[in-house]
Amino acid sequence: AVVSTQSTGCTAMYSFEAEEEGELALAKGDVVQILEYIDDDWLRGRIGGNEGRFPRSFVGFDGEVPEDAEEEAVPESVVDDETHSVSVLYEFEAELKDELTITPGQMVRILEILGDGTWYRGSCDGREGIFPAEYVAEVPPQWGITMAPPAGPES
Repeated sequence: AVVSTQSTGCTAMYSFEAEEEGELALAKGDVVQILEYIDDDWLRGRIGGNEGRFPRSFVGFDGEVPEDAEEEAVPESVVDDETHSVSVLYEFEAELKDELTITPGQMVRILEILGDGTWYRGSCDGREGIFPAEYVAEVPPQWGITMAPPAGPES
């Protein structure tokens, strides 16, 4: 969906390094003019003379929220449950000092759900930091904090 002529902007909350042709590099604090909402995960925007796509989870919205976004943003919330843990699905390498490096198979205790729920603050192996929510999966309570998911049938 292409945005109306009314200028909608967002601010980069995190730096994003363009790795593929057509991506727009972001530096924390950059103000981006949004040109298009590509899908739930990607936007197309402009900074000065540069245009390209970038991850939606790396920016915060200045003005109106796009029509296709959730109507109500989830407020920042602290997770009360001491045993709320997630299992890491994908490697995330911390690039900023407040980020947490996580690797597949690790269990991370969630301390806080940030902003619209696309980032979590968690702790793992005595370290604490933020990481993208899409890199982890919820662990059913019956599995507990340290147990791995049940193995498939043995052959």
